[in-house]
Amino acid sequence: MKTALDTNTFKEIRDLIYKESGIFFPDTKKYYLEMKLSQRLKELGLKSFEEYYFYLKYDSGRYREMQKLFEIVTIGETYFFREEPQNEAFKDEILPEIMKRNEREKKIRIWSAGCATGEEPYTIAILVNEKMGNEIKFWDVKILATDINRTALEKAKKGIYKSDSLRFTLDYYKRTYFLRHENGFFEVRPDIRRLVDFKYLNLNDKIAIQLIEKQDVIFCRNVLIYFDLNSKREVVRKFYEKLKPGGYLLLGHAESLHDVTRAFKLVFFKKAFGYKKE
Repeated sequence: MKTALDTNTFKEIRDLIYKESGIFFPDTKKYYLEMKLSQRLKELGLKSFEEYYFYLKYDSGRYREMQKLFEIVTIGETYFFREEPQNEAFKDEILPEIMKRNEREKKIRIWSAGCATGEEPYTIAILVNEKMGNEIKFWDVKILATDINRTALEKAKKGIYKSDSLRFTLDYYKRTYFLRHENGFFEVRPDIRRLVDFKYLNLNDKIAIQLIEKQDVIFCRNVLIYFDLNSKREVVRKFYEKLKPGGYLLLGHAESLHDVTRAFKLVFFKKAFGYKKE
């Protein structure tokens, strides 16, 4: 059995992934892709990566396999209350501004793009509930959580997590917003889960994104690292279109829009920064 991924086949598979999703693997990621896909060759009974490429291109199960491929290459670690300085900025500085601006219609829309297994959108929901308190009952609040990984989305919908996912979560939040199971798992409170709507979305799908309503805030943290510059520019352009005037785009703390776009205004908060559509 041929187990090595040669350069030409790597580029063919890499380019196919890029065409379908916008996710790009530079030459330095060849070993990573080889490592991730080796198990799929065994499971499918294929003898080489070249056979796998033709399977992705022409087999009757190619669409299902492409979904599996997305799941394999986009698995990332996440946990509740990640990017804490930015979370504080969202709760204490951004959210009050949005509430004041939307006081008449009492409607708030937030999008978690690349939500993985759900820790980020549930964290957002908890922060919104904390800030709004009983007033949340009089508002139409909806958090859209999307990802290309269907398996991760199914886990997210259940809202049940191991303690490791809450390793940086304050005891107050654990007591207030989670139901603790006897096996040590934590379940997100039902009223918090109802604030979040999980949906499959490929950020490369222009038509699907057009159907998304205008948002007050878009979280897209540690997702753009999967894209090359052209794909980043296209995704960020879509985010700009989907934000309401005065809306915010929040990226990971190590990410920026430098060389990507000048459409947004860089805004500094007390402990973090974000991008605003003026």
